[in-house]
Amino acid sequence: MLIDTSAIELANEHFLTADQDSMQNVEFANLSAALLRSVVHLNLDSNDEVAMRRLGVRVINAGGACGALVLAGFYEPAAAQIRDIIEVGWLIDLFSRKPKEINRWRVCGIDARRRNFSAYEVRKALNKLDAEEHPRLRDPRNFRDLRDEYYQLFSRYGTHADPDHIDLSSPGRMTQTGPFSDETRAKAFSVELARYLAPPALYLAAWAGKLDHLPRDADAAAYQAAFVAFLDALDRWKLSPAGQSAPV
Repeated sequence: MLIDTSAIELANEHFLTADQDSMQNVEFANLSAALLRSVVHLNLDSNDEVAMRRLGVRVINAGGACGALVLAGFYEPAAAQIRDIIEVGWLIDLFSRKPKEINRWRVCGIDARRRNFSAYEVRKALNKLDAEEHPRLRDPRNFRDLRDEYYQLFSRYGTHADPDHIDLSSPGRMTQTGPFSDETRAKAFSVELARYLAPPALYLAAWAGKLDHLPRDADAAAYQAAFVAFLDALDRWKLSPAGQSAPV
């Protein structure tokens, strides 16, 4: 609307399609999005189920926005979308493990929601659940709060104005006016989108798998097929350079 990015999109798309690792990341991210879409298209009727559907839709939209922003050369806003995927993914993770929290989150009101379901509180709750499921994490020597590290990273580079973290808009520390094509940034975001879109897809699909009232219809079959395809690709992708450091 304001800036013609067509030439930038062509250049960044060329950088990605010419690189095998980047295309593996893009293809895996697309499978994550396909799994998310398959879940939100299920016959979800209750208010809590619809709330989970809407969280899934938000992740799909954030992933699509991130990809579009990267191609168009807007790297800082793309990082902000990754942070949104991370934050909403935490909610999906929490609700898939503690389904009763969905209703509590849904009806508690703005002030209580801010107190009890902020990114900080959700992260604490997930870390506590991890420690309950994996007792070795109770030892501080075995615990590293990767959730906070990821969240703060994308907050600094994508969401908060930070004079020390200008790299995404400043190649060689020289700030550019407007979007620009860049091979390194385009390839790096293929990694990040694949890395962070997969966890909420997995959590939402696992939650849907626990629902015992879903009819055995075409939508359910599509969900099962998408889940199998995702898990198969996940096993392969985790052997790749990007996948070896992924949070799934």
